[in-house]
Amino acid sequence: MREIALSLHNLYFKYPDYPDFSSHILFDSINLEIEKGSLSILIGRPDSGKTTLSRILGGLIPRFTGGELKGEIFLNGKNITNYKPYDLIKDIGLVFQNPEEEIFTTRCDTEIAFALESLGMAKDRIAEKVDNSLGAVGMQNYKEKNPVYLSGGEKKKLLMASLFAVDPDIWVFDEVFEELDPWIRKIVLSYVVKKKKTVVILTSKWLDVYEEFADRLFILESAKLHSFTGDSYNDFSKAIRLYGLVPEKIKKPASISGERNKNAGILLKLRGLRFSYDNKDDFTVEIDSFKLVKGEITGLIGRNGSGKSTFAKILCGLLDHNNGIITDKTGSSLSPETLNRSVGYLFQNPDFQIFLPTVEEELKIGLKYLGKSVQEMDDAVSKAIRLFDLPKASSPASLISYGTKRKLQAAIYYLLHRSVIILDEADSGLSISDLVSLVNNLYSEDTALVVITHDLDTITRLADRLIFMEKGKIKKIYYQDEFTNLNEFRSSIR
Repeated sequence: MREIALSLHNLYFKYPDYPDFSSHILFDSINLEIEKGSLSILIGRPDSGKTTLSRILGGLIPRFTGGELKGEIFLNGKNITNYKPYDLIKDIGLVFQNPEEEIFTTRCDTEIAFALESLGMAKDRIAEKVDNSLGAVGMQNYKEKNPVYLSGGEKKKLLMASLFAVDPDIWVFDEVFEELDPWIRKIVLSYVVKKKKTVVILTSKWLDVYEEFADRLFILESAKLHSFTGDSYNDFSKAIRLYGLVPEKIKKPASISGERNKNAGILLKLRGLRFSYDNKDDFTVEIDSFKLVKGEITGLIGRNGSGKSTFAKILCGLLDHNNGIITDKTGSSLSPETLNRSVGYLFQNPDFQIFLPTVEEELKIGLKYLGKSVQEMDDAVSKAIRLFDLPKASSPASLISYGTKRKLQAAIYYLLHRSVIILDEADSGLSISDLVSLVNNLYSEDTALVVITHDLDTITRLADRLIFMEKGKIKKIYYQDEFTNLNEFRSSIR
């Protein structure tokens, strides 16, 4: 007999309307049954409602957001409308897409211990579980570290460690695996399958590791949920292609090659770079030499915590390097202030960068400082909204999805015409089609793009070269003729 862990019956949800903004129906009579011990992938585009669904399952929405919710939701036979979120801690655990919304203590061990203390667990048992869960995600040496100094991927690993410690029946991951190292993806999924946990992964893209573990596939589109099993198609990826979430062919921009490469203009060059945080243990970034040239797409790869984001923040002037020099093509030294005006940086967490009331205001703010006329700004905003598939200009920027905020970040720098644009884990929350479109929109022969990512398949189709970082240093540079042996390439970063 089938044992159902999670079920939805005629689920309907719509957020509240706001002045000048009418919310659309996110879910319209959705029905869903997930068997106990199964692993399901629920995939959909930005703004399709994946994050909202995860928080409905956890009892957080509409309790803390408002909105109109109809239908029935059962977890292990419990109708969750009769329970508060903290009553469900052993039934369901969530890892948020934005880890900043879920981490609130100043040490990794206390972050994990908090939930265990809430369960009334004995002190020695808590200490044992904290050690074991940190070890499970490769963070055994991070007990006393403040999470504020963790990379984006490490913060998600910390939240996963919290689930290992609490060990709920149902695990829900909201856009989590895209920013994680391949080895940790497999460790986590192997564990939950071995323990016969019920798992729901909400994502914008299909990862190879899902092929090995997934039992069911659901596609969320236009307020409806479409279900697929292995019997419906030869593999789940065909269903995903059917809905246009994966392009049939990834078209690479016409980046530099051949004779143009020899004469490519240098945009910035650095030598002898050394950087260390004042309060972050002994971690340092040490780059002997590096350059970016016009028309080039560079992939920046490496394990979580290898220094990719720190390096990017130095290149854009957000962090001032302790030693070394960064110069332009003439050899003139570039200060952090100058870098900040010429290098665009899309934060790994878009909420650090999106702060104005509407999409229109976000797009216009930089143009105002450039002295553009009202008509020029209006034309530019209309073009950017169309090109980057953004919601209408009056939409509240704080209410659009995480993935759509990433597209808004890109549109802002598109309008500012920065000579260097760095995309830090920009594919998280975006489908492969969205990422390819974004890169093609930002690319020009006068611009250098740097894409920080864990999506090796896509970046090897887009990039001219790959920079592999390890422990704050550039370990190796891969060029296009070395992209063909992907097995060897993948093994080097595991």
